[in-house]
Amino acid sequence: QIPEDGHYRLMIRDHLEAGGEDYVYRAEILPVRPSLEVRLPRINDDNPQARHTINVPRGNRIAIPFLVNRVDFSVAVDIEPQYLPASVSFSIPEYPITPERIPVIFEAAEDAPLDGALINVRGVQRGEENPVTGGYRQQIDLVWIRNKGTYVSVDVHRMAVAVAERERFSVRAEAPALPLVHGGSADVRIIASRD
Repeated sequence: QIPEDGHYRLMIRDHLEAGGEDYVYRAEILPVRPSLEVRLPRINDDNPQARHTINVPRGNRIAIPFLVNRVDFSVAVDIEPQYLPASVSFSIPEYPITPERIPVIFEAAEDAPLDGALINVRGVQRGEENPVTGGYRQQIDLVWIRNKGTYVSVDVHRMAVAVAERERFSVRAEAPALPLVHGGSADVRIIASRD
């Protein structure tokens, strides 16, 4: 309630709808602090660790969707993988499907050395003077019980990226000649090239 003097008065009750002057309460009030986290989606419940490491074949690329969990702000977020192995680069499409799911394309050069690294993945609020930043946090299930869920898990804050041997094929999609309207559909030609 807001009395005439302009100060807020809290009406507090417990879960039994009881409350009064003889009751004692402890209230914790925290300021609103925007935050964000970056993680990978769970691809397969039967194999909860699937696609939580990134293997980039020499001379090829792989696309990984990152999930962005934003708290108390709605501005778009940029993703910045840091400390990638030598000869591995990344790119991000200009317009992701949703602001919460951002695809990142990792690409290895033809002559990239077989190498690996534990990288940092940082999320940065776009276009702000003092941007909200956040890091990578992935829950890795060590023991997972079917129909029950996670029994033992650990949180990791770095992601494994490795350059793998060259694949014997590559896959690409031909872009449609005309733009696609919202909710529309189109046939897309997929081409698999074998060595």
